[in-house]
Amino acid sequence: MKRNCLNCSAPYDVDLNKCPYCGTSYFDMSAIDIDLHEPFYLKIKMKGYYITQLVIPTITDIEFHAESVDAISHGRKVMTVQTGISVSTNISFEAVQNGKNEIVRIEKE
Repeated sequence: MKRNCLNCSAPYDVDLNKCPYCGTSYFDMSAIDIDLHEPFYLKIKMKGYYITQLVIPTITDIEFHAESVDAISHGRKVMTVQTGISVSTNISFEAVQNGKNEIVRIEKE
């Protein structure tokens, strides 16, 4: 499947997980239906090791942040301008035992 990079707009293959033109990394979680709370395997690389867990995802919260600046003319506020707008999506993963009674698997790279 082809998509366009959100950073540089170049077409890239989603199986690459990274835009070959600008190097922007992508982590597509659209295959995970967080509402169903179905476990899936999560594998991450950290400090020369691969950590694999069977996890159940939950969105803990979505936070919207914005700062505003008032524009003043002749002593009166004429408008408010939004600046510094950001959104934080906080997802947690709860590990569950897999069929081999493992809670986590750690393997050297």
